[in-house]
Amino acid sequence: MTIQLPPAVETFYSASNSGDASRLPACFAADALVHDEHEEHRGLEAIGAWLQATRTRYGFHAQPLSAARTGSTVEVLARVEGDFPGSPARLTYAFVLDGDRIASLKIG
Repeated sequence: MTIQLPPAVETFYSASNSGDASRLPACFAADALVHDEHEEHRGLEAIGAWLQATRTRYGFHAQPLSAARTGSTVEVLARVEGDFPGSPARLTYAFVLDGDRIASLKIG
């Protein structure tokens, strides 16, 4: 089964899994907000730093399992495997899109 994801979300997973923060401007709006582990990261520079720190800390890989879209919100259930207690885990990524970019992302 192939999961259809908007291009920005697809690029996010590719960049996230590879740790390539240089690809973030292709998927996030300049003033985007990421909420993860009770912390907020706003703007491309802060989101890039968050991605690098998270990759270093957990060495994770996220595999989307399902996706549902309602208006500008795309919720993705992903299997996340890495160096953290309870791995692998299923996490929900709630993306809010603004045009062809991610305006916000909440991971939980």
